[in-house]
Amino acid sequence: MALVEDGSTRILELLKGLSTDLRLDQPRHATLPNIFKAKSMVTKKFKPEKLNVEIKSDLEIVQVNDPQKRKTWVIVSSVDELIA
Repeated sequence: MALVEDGSTRILELLKGLSTDLRLDQPRHATLPNIFKAKSMVTKKFKPEKLNVEIKSDLEIVQVNDPQKRKTWVIVSSVDELIA
């Protein structure tokens, strides 16, 4: 939005560019040399305290209920019996 001199507001539409790769629908397969390179890499492990990150859950469990009991099944011998 932009404020115009007379006090009214006008919505400005901006041209946004979007580009994608034409090969998005093709799966990427790992090559054997890259698999071996990945296996030889060392994985670094950090504790959250060292990274100054607090781990907490933003979710609150309000209520937990069991699902409703289903009605017992009845085997019918014909369609007429099912409709009746």
